Amino acid sequence: MDKKEFLKAISNNLKGFDKSEITEILAYYEEIIADKMENGLTEEDAIASLGNIDDITNEIKVNLVLKRSDKKISNSLKSFIIILGICSSPILLPLGFAFAVLFLSIFIVLFTLIFVFGFTGICVILAVFIHSFSTLSTGGDIASIFIQLGLGLMSSAFLIGLTIELYKAMKLLLNKINRLFLKTIKKKTKKGEEVNA
Repeated sequence: MDKKEFLKAISNNLKGFDKSEITEILAYYEEIIADKMENGLTEEDAIASLGNIDDITNEIKVNLVLKRSDKKISNSLKSFIIILGICSSPILLPLGFAFAVLFLSIFIVLFTLIFVFGFTGICVILAVFIHSFSTLSTGGDIASIFIQLGLGLMSSAFLIGLTIELYKAMKLLLNKINRLFLKTIKKKTKKGEEVNA
């Protein structure tokens, strides 16, 4: 494999990442190949010394997702899909399965809680307004209507606030789970490289 084919293979395996990230990685590998060639290796030998293209791109993906989560620009679900792709190799398959089960379980539970609290908050607002309107139309006391409205709005504001905070906590927790599994993958692949060496 020559340098052009090697860089094209890396670029193809990193589709879905930002162009700037891919450009930076390709420049890095061009420089490594050039350094190895300056030390007397042929282009093919320099590329062969780098290892398997799939292992290289999996490590790049792990590093990119870790870098993104450090910068807080990470999308938990997109990172989840990337990690599952990395875990498609036979040695990482059990880890990928455990990660998928854990991630999806936590996601479903937290999403359900967010939906329930948010939906309940909206329903409380609607119920209070409907009840207040019916009380007003039947000639009810205006003071009790305002008390109902106040209590209803306070409880719905609490539920909606809880929904927002739960959403933030869900994003944080899912990002932490992604980071944990990425670090585990990194350790496992390094152990695999040491065993193969």
